[in-house]
Amino acid sequence: MQSRGDPALYSSLPGDGVSPGSSNQMNPSLVIFDKDGTLIDANTVWIPWMESHIQELEEATGHTLADDMYKEVGYCPDKRVYSDGGLLAHATVAEIRQAFVTVLVSSGVSQERAQNLVDNCCKEFDSGAHDTLAPLGDLPAIFETLKAKGVKTAICTTDSREGTLSALHRLGLMDMIDKIVCGDDKETKPKPHPETALGICEALNVCPTETVIIGDTVADTTMGNLAGLGLTIGVLSGAGNRDILEKEADVVLNNVDELLDTLYPNDS
Repeated sequence: MQSRGDPALYSSLPGDGVSPGSSNQMNPSLVIFDKDGTLIDANTVWIPWMESHIQELEEATGHTLADDMYKEVGYCPDKRVYSDGGLLAHATVAEIRQAFVTVLVSSGVSQERAQNLVDNCCKEFDSGAHDTLAPLGDLPAIFETLKAKGVKTAICTTDSREGTLSALHRLGLMDMIDKIVCGDDKETKPKPHPETALGICEALNVCPTETVIIGDTVADTTMGNLAGLGLTIGVLSGAGNRDILEKEADVVLNNVDELLDTLYPNDS
C-alpha cells in the first residue's frame, strides 16, 4: 500500500507525467514558499530574539552561556550568520528552546531549573509583532502576479502558526495565500519529509509535477526532490550558500524577487 508521501498517489491530478526538475521554464499551478530566509529576513527578527533571551538566561544563572548556545543552534555571532544545517535554520521555536535547556544542563543547572528558566525567559516568538520585520523582495507584487496567472500559493514554515499568521498579515499577503503549513501544526512532518509538500498538493488538488518550491535551506530543496516536485529553487537570501544549494536545487537565485523572471522569462 502506498503512503500519502508517495508521488504516485497523485497520478490522476492535472500535469502528471512531467519529469520533475526538467525545466525551469515551466507553467506552474502551485508555488510553495518557505518563510524565514526566503520571504523575510531572518536576521532582523530571529537573531535579536535569540540574543535577548540568551542574555536573560546569563543574567538569571550568572553563567557565560552565549558561545555554547550559539554553537548549539548553529549561529556565528562574529559573522552574524546561521548555518544551513543548524537548528536556527530549520528548527521550530520549541526545538530551539529545548536546545537552550540542553546547554543549561551541561553548564551545571538542574534539568528542572533549566526548563523553568527557559519557560520563563524564552517566550514563544511572534515574528510579525516586530517592527524590524523586513521582506526580502516585493512580495505583494510577486503574489499578485501569481494569483493573476491562476497559480495557487502556499507557505511551508517551521515557525509557529501564531507567528506565521502575524507576519503574513503584517506583510499584506494573507488574502493571496491558499494554504499555510506551520511547524506546530498537529501531525505535520518536519522538513525535508516529502509528506508535507505532498499534503499541500493534495489539499489544493495540484499535481506535484506542476508545483514549484522555493526556499533557502537544503531542508526545502530536499523536500522538493523527495516529493517529486516539478521545480526546486534555492535562494541565497538566508542560511544556504550556493555550493550547498546547487547540490539539490534545479535553480539557485539571489532572492525571491528573481522568481517571476525565472518562471516567466517571456514576460520581461
